[in-house]
Amino acid sequence: MIIKLLKKFLETSNKKIFGSVSIYYDKNNKIHRKYGPAVKTPFKKEWWYKGHKHRFNGPGVEHNNGEVEWWLYGRRYTKSEYDILIYRVQSIK
Repeated sequence: MIIKLLKKFLETSNKKIFGSVSIYYDKNNKIHRKYGPAVKTPFKKEWWYKGHKHRFNGPGVEHNNGEVEWWLYGRRYTKSEYDILIYRVQSIK
């Protein structure tokens, strides 16, 4: 229970709200969130890692209209390119 509360505190302590937009930052003031989307707007959710749009386990951007964008380390990919890269990374492990 204490660990969950600590994680929640650490995530929300660097959260900034601008109207209906929430943005999470790391200690170096880069957009970043370890668990969940770092940017939330009424229209989309974006996953960021150390200042770059990035997500290993799904689309890096999810729009409310159902459109998605595939991002790794700040570079946008097609779904097929993303799948190939993820397969390669997982096969190395």
